[in-house]
Amino acid sequence: MASTRLTVDVGMPQYLELSEPEVAPELVAPVVAYFAGRDCPFTGEVWSAGSGAVARLFIGRTEGFFRHPTLDGPLTVEDVVANVGRIRDESGYSTPDDWPAEWAKVAALVKDGLAAAGRS
Repeated sequence: MASTRLTVDVGMPQYLELSEPEVAPELVAPVVAYFAGRDCPFTGEVWSAGSGAVARLFIGRTEGFFRHPTLDGPLTVEDVVANVGRIRDESGYSTPDDWPAEWAKVAALVKDGLAAAGRS
């Protein structure tokens, strides 16, 4: 995030709230240089950089709500409405590396439920 020729017409008043030296591209360049270096071990991540701030952005998966489709019947709209708080609760979130890892968590819920019910 820096003020450049590309940001002149983007209509973001946030850039105008800071002085030119506070939104200078030179404040992003060290992060770019780090990622371009041979010693950087990271790939596939999203980092936010601008005005001296650097942070990693990521998507997390909440614990959410689970209704076992075989043991409890299909998920309903009412289930979703009744459990919005649990679905959105960010405590205990995880960050799966990719969609197969995320899907493995869902499959484990189904298999573990069947095993607990003695139906594996």
